[in-house]
Amino acid sequence: MGAKKRVQKIPSKMIIVCPHCSKGTKANVSIERCPQSYECPKCKKIVQKPISSCCVICAFSKNHELCPRTLYARAKVKNLEIRYN
Repeated sequence: MGAKKRVQKIPSKMIIVCPHCSKGTKANVSIERCPQSYECPKCKKIVQKPISSCCVICAFSKNHELCPRTLYARAKVKNLEIRYN
């Protein structure tokens, strides 16, 4: 038996939780861009990325998931198979 090939799943939609009103909103995401700001559709406030995060998805996603761009880069470095959801 050979070694099992490891797979990295990259989502096409993620839930972003607004730090102002704590409401989650489903957003389309891609590996082409990392949004630096986001307007909450519920409270209409602009959410900026913190200095310590690469984008608002990494900073404010539900369950603190990483953005697709970061997942893609890590998968390439580790030579993982990439699957898009």
